[in-house]
Amino acid sequence: MPPRAAESRQAADQPGDTCVQLGYGCLFWDCKENQLVNEPVGTGDGTNRVFQLHKQSSTGSYSVYRTITRPVSGYAGPETADGMTLSTLAISILDTTAAVILDPATYDVDNTTGIVTFHSGHAPTAGHSLQASGYFFVPIYFPTATLENERSGSNFYIKNLMIEEVMPV
Repeated sequence: MPPRAAESRQAADQPGDTCVQLGYGCLFWDCKENQLVNEPVGTGDGTNRVFQLHKQSSTGSYSVYRTITRPVSGYAGPETADGMTLSTLAISILDTTAAVILDPATYDVDNTTGIVTFHSGHAPTAGHSLQASGYFFVPIYFPTATLENERSGSNFYIKNLMIEEVMPV
């Protein structure tokens, strides 16, 4: 089932916030789909200073773009192939020879929307491609108010746990 829009549902603001009530959301750490590595963000035109983070996932000729609204900051993650530690979101610009990681003092990242805003005087140069590397949480909610569970001795099992991604409106 495709994710639904966030009409009346809101994701939590912090990792670890609980989602115990129907219709309320939290941030989910998806171990298989939680990383941006040199993900294209946009192309500079010399004036635009605002870019939305997103991730492209492809299977064969089918591609899906996921809007990233909850980038992680302060997570000490592994290094990329080029040796960069993904402790915070890093924005780089591709020029004709290589990717150049930009000084984080030249832009801000809104960790509640995934919007990257370059400071005045630092708009990406026309024709240069922007990339993002870092981790992200997936905002989710529970669409049902019940859990099927089973107990075996001192172990407790949840049979079916349904979660749905909160999509930007």
